[in-house]
Amino acid sequence: MASRLDDVAIGKKLVGGFLITGLLAVVVAIAAGGALFRVSAAGRDLDEQVARPAVHMGVVTAQYGRIRAAVVKMSLAHDAAGVAALSAQVDDAMRVVDQERAQVEASVQAPAIKRAIAEFADADRAYRDWRGRYEPSVVAVVSAGGQPPISKEGNAVSTRISASMDALNKAILDESKTIAERNASLVHWAVGFVALVLVLGGAGLVLFARRLTRSIVEPLGACAGVLHELSLGHLGARVDSTRADELGDMGRTMDQFAAGLQLLVAQMKKIADGNLDARVAAHDAADEVAPALNGTVDAVGALIEEMERLSKDAVEGRLAARGDAARFHGAYREVVQGVNDTLDAVIVPLNVAADYLDKIAKGEIPAPIAQSYNGDFNTIKNNLNTCVAAVGALVADARTLADAARAGRFETRADVSRHQGDFRAIVEGVNATLDVVVDKVFWYEAILDSVPFPVSVTDSGLRWTFVNKATEEYLGRRRAELAG
Repeated sequence: MASRLDDVAIGKKLVGGFLITGLLAVVVAIAAGGALFRVSAAGRDLDEQVARPAVHMGVVTAQYGRIRAAVVKMSLAHDAAGVAALSAQVDDAMRVVDQERAQVEASVQAPAIKRAIAEFADADRAYRDWRGRYEPSVVAVVSAGGQPPISKEGNAVSTRISASMDALNKAILDESKTIAERNASLVHWAVGFVALVLVLGGAGLVLFARRLTRSIVEPLGACAGVLHELSLGHLGARVDSTRADELGDMGRTMDQFAAGLQLLVAQMKKIADGNLDARVAAHDAADEVAPALNGTVDAVGALIEEMERLSKDAVEGRLAARGDAARFHGAYREVVQGVNDTLDAVIVPLNVAADYLDKIAKGEIPAPIAQSYNGDFNTIKNNLNTCVAAVGALVADARTLADAARAGRFETRADVSRHQGDFRAIVEGVNATLDVVVDKVFWYEAILDSVPFPVSVTDSGLRWTFVNKATEEYLGRRRAELAG
């Protein structure tokens, strides 16, 4: 499988990866949708079998509360009109009870609830039979001016009604618990099923993505490694790819490039060894490397030929001979022109002078020039020796003053009579500066010595650089002993 995947084009690999990812997403979506549909159906079942019947029975319970209250008021009525009004309220309540009970009967399917509904229906019929007998008797008693008695049968059927409604509500509650437990199990199953599908799909996707990534990244890494080796000049590095995709083509192209570089370097080595017969054949009309290398060979050959001619002319005494700089370009022209310029001047004394001036500029004082020259070159030599002596004297005086300052001999001054011109002005300026500085130093020391309490100065290393007399007296040591 690995070799077949390596031979597939990168574009097809990526498209295949997207298709597989989309297919897995569809599978996960279908699985999750099916599980969610079952959970949703279970929720609808809970609503239809429990929630709605419970609401309807709540209405029935409330209506029977109204009925009982109306019946109690009938027993306290004083005329037939009052009884009739209460009877109308009971009729309204009974109609609501019939409607709500019909809703409950139409929605429930649980056998226990159906049995409880049947018991409630029997109790309701008994209550209605009793009512049909009770209300006329109440009207008759009230019309005769009497007080209706409390009906024991009415209490019994009312109690039966209450018990049947409680049983029905309990059956609904028990069914709600059953459905809730079943729904909870269903939810757990749905979550586990979806999780399993996600894990399996994700694992498959990760494995495929890992293999696809390796199929692309590993050959890229091999090519990058070869490029790194080539950047270090290790031209023997090769990819050696056998893949049939674009990365395999790139690896083989890089190997051909490295081989071409090795051939080019081999030719350059020949040129470096002086073998100007080394030439490279162009691959095609667009080849830029071969013409450039062959042009280098031609330019170096022409330069060598020109230098050999000049050397022969010089050996044979033809000192007026010069190289033809117009034949060359760039640095090669500069080489020929430089040789010509060299031949135009006697450069040995000037090189000595330039070397001495460079050393003096860098602060190096060379020894006097002992070699003899003729004419103006000897004057240049004498002037350079005078300059070396003057700068040397200036440096020597500077060192003397620095050493004296470090030793505390602030009265030491340079001998201005040893110098001339601006050098004398420099030495005089240094002496005058020292006069001012030393005077200020003594003045500040006198001020600090007049302070009655110890005063000291330290450097960044916490070493004493100055202590006043109060400090000397306090420590019992001299200033020179404490300094440093």
